[in-house]
Amino acid sequence: MADLTRKPEANLSNAKRALFAQWCRGQPPAPRNLSRRGGNGAPATLSFGQQQLWFFNQLQPESPLYNIPVAMELSGSLEVPALQNALDTLVVRHEILRSHFSGGDPEPVQLLGTPSAVSLGLVDLRNWPEADQRTKMRRLIDEEVRRPFDLGHDLMIRARLLQLSDREWALVLVMHHIASDIWSWRVLCRELAELYEAYLSKRTAVFAEPPLAYADFATMQLEAWQNGSFQGHIDYWRKKLSNFPPVLALAFDYPRPSVQSFQGACECLRISPNLSAALDDLSRGEGVTLFMVLLSVFQVLVQRYTRLEHILIGTPTAGRTRVEFEGVVGNFVNTLALPLNPARNISFLELLRRTRDVVLEALAHQELPFEKLVEAMRPERSANRLPLVQVMFALQDELALNLRLPSVSVTPLGVDTGTAKFDLTMTAVESADRLNFCAEYNSELFRKSTIRRMLGHFEQLCQEVVAQPDGPLSDLRLLTPPEQEALLIDWTNTKAEYPRNK
Repeated sequence: MADLTRKPEANLSNAKRALFAQWCRGQPPAPRNLSRRGGNGAPATLSFGQQQLWFFNQLQPESPLYNIPVAMELSGSLEVPALQNALDTLVVRHEILRSHFSGGDPEPVQLLGTPSAVSLGLVDLRNWPEADQRTKMRRLIDEEVRRPFDLGHDLMIRARLLQLSDREWALVLVMHHIASDIWSWRVLCRELAELYEAYLSKRTAVFAEPPLAYADFATMQLEAWQNGSFQGHIDYWRKKLSNFPPVLALAFDYPRPSVQSFQGACECLRISPNLSAALDDLSRGEGVTLFMVLLSVFQVLVQRYTRLEHILIGTPTAGRTRVEFEGVVGNFVNTLALPLNPARNISFLELLRRTRDVVLEALAHQELPFEKLVEAMRPERSANRLPLVQVMFALQDELALNLRLPSVSVTPLGVDTGTAKFDLTMTAVESADRLNFCAEYNSELFRKSTIRRMLGHFEQLCQEVVAQPDGPLSDLRLLTPPEQEALLIDWTNTKAEYPRNK
């Protein structure tokens, strides 16, 4: 990763220094209104989200920040030729996976590349001692998920397959966010499974072709911006966010560096199936989504840590507001900035109702690209933090479990790119029988112990709200039982040391 942790001028060429200045001013290059390629190799415009990712890649080409990795253990009769054929066919089917990204003249464009095979990077670990095998597997996985993409030459999807025994494998798939997103991963999993099974059955898989391609989305987005279609959304967001502070500081362990390096780590927590079910029951009973319940708990946590009345938390949305794009692979995801107000004198149920209204209203204005929202709000720019949103909350399913191959069982493997896009991203992950919570955090701001404690507080608040959802927020206990016991012991010892005068 390029060293931008201290001064932006260090180790940057004149061209990169100019790009960095544009970034700080919030002025990414403006794309041209280019027509769809139509398979003839003509350059296509980038979406606004792609522009930002390309721009970041010019500054830090060695960073894996926007890698989307998924790792899993596979048990059973895996047919490697079928897997290879399926991956290669996906590259043929989805042009964005074989697109290359160039600076263009004068703005960045995407160019359609020639289909090529996806290298599986097969590594045979069957002869390794069992104790060393897992260590080696973990090291190879970490290497793969942290390896950067060359946006000008690489396929935007790659794989590594590790063989542990005759019926045990580890598979790592990595995509770059400029060409994909979490929804795209689910699309690819469905098609990969169909292609894999068709190969085994010696038949041809048949898919309905999406009526539009990703290049059409980028062009439509640009046209909407140029003809003023986003103005109503801009007016809404300006009004909604006018009273919210542009920076959400969570009482960091370390001072914020002068330039953000995006160094990060991840800590996870598994809660019990009973608590998971209770949270789901609460959402059903109140007629809201599980996301709204968990977001409400999270904002209580953030309010306790910051003491702020107005909290701006971001969340990713699929960004596929037209049915024609549901089967298209590409970077559609958009960030919603949710203006929240967890007043301490209201009940959790009232907070839940308010959160529902905020989320639904925000979704009605989700078509405005976050990059254009930032331009419209004109927050003070700084090289050491992201504008408007520094804290994110998301709910997703266990990504590895979307891949279902015949005669093969899948067990998810955790991955860590060593990066963090935001100061803190809390993700609730739905698995078969419980919720897991993963906190991706900026390791230049937080200690690991702080994040672990924060996860414990989040779990404690979850237990509190299912036990007394109609009580005031001020009554919800943040401290875990061990912390409460330690506090009581400390208070008792203090009373003994300083007895009251008689």
